[in-house]
Amino acid sequence: MNRLITSAALVVLLALGGGTAAIAMPPPPPPPHGPPPPHWPPHPYQPNIQFGIQFGGGGYDYYDDQDYCVSGNAIYNHLHRMGYRYLHLVDDNDDTLTYTGKLGSKRYWLEVDACSGELLDRHRI
Repeated sequence: MNRLITSAALVVLLALGGGTAAIAMPPPPPPPHGPPPPHWPPHPYQPNIQFGIQFGGGGYDYYDDQDYCVSGNAIYNHLHRMGYRYLHLVDDNDDTLTYTGKLGSKRYWLEVDACSGELLDRHRI
C-alpha cells in the first residue's frame, strides 16, 4: 500500500511540476529585424568542394599559341570613341586599315594596325 501511495504521489508531482514548468516558461523572443548586433559571432563559412579532371601538365595555355586580332567593328568603335566621326574604310590590306574621318571640323586620313587597333599614323586632308 505504501508503494501505491508513493508511486501515485510521484506521478502527481511529476505531472504538476512538468505542467507548471511548461506554463511558467516565457515565450521565445521575436526574431531580430535588421542587421545583427556587432557582438554576434559571424556565420561559419560553408565548405567549398570542387571536382574536376585535368589532362596534361600545368603551365600550357592553348590561347597563347593563337593569333587573335580585334574585329573591324571594334576598331571602328574605338576610333568613334576617340572622337572621329564620318569614318569610312578606304583601304584594307593585311597589316593596316586606312580610314578617312572627321575630328571636329577637320578631316583626317587614319592608318590603323589591323590586329591591335592602334592608331599608327594620322594625316590631315
